[in-house]
Amino acid sequence: MTLEELAQAIEDRTGQPVDLAWLAQVVAEILAYVRLLAPCKIDIWQTIEDLPPDIIAVVVAAISRILVNPRGLRQETIGEYSYTINSTGNGDLFTDTEKRIIASVAGCGGSFKSITMKVVPPPIDLATPDRDAWAEDRLDLRWEV
Repeated sequence: MTLEELAQAIEDRTGQPVDLAWLAQVVAEILAYVRLLAPCKIDIWQTIEDLPPDIIAVVVAAISRILVNPRGLRQETIGEYSYTINSTGNGDLFTDTEKRIIASVAGCGGSFKSITMKVVPPPIDLATPDRDAWAEDRLDLRWEV
C-alpha cells in the first residue's frame, strides 16, 4: 500500500482530508512502534509497503483515531456543552487487541528470554506446630543461572 492509498483509506474511514506530509510523519512514528512490538520484523517492516494486510488494517485504525482525536481526549467540556468520545483512553497508539494482532501476525514467539532458577525447598514436616518458622530456617535460596 502506498502512502497515497493509505491516505485514501483513512479519508474513506473518517470522512476527513489527510495531508500527505502529516501522514508521512505519523506513519514513521507508527512504524517505529510496530517494529518495537514485533522485534523479529525490525529489518523487514521498514515502510508501509512492507506491512501485511492485517497490520495495515491496524495502522489505518490507529491513524484514523489520531486524525479524528489528535489530543487523545476522552471527554471535554466547553461552557455548558460537554461530549464524550469512545476512545481507548489509555494514551497509547494501539489498543490491547491491536497489539495482540501485531504480535500474532509477526510471529516473533515473544520477546522475553528465560533463565533457570532453582529454589530447593526442604521437606515439610506437617507435625511441626510452627511450619512457617521451620521452613524459613531450612529454606535454601541458592539461585542458579
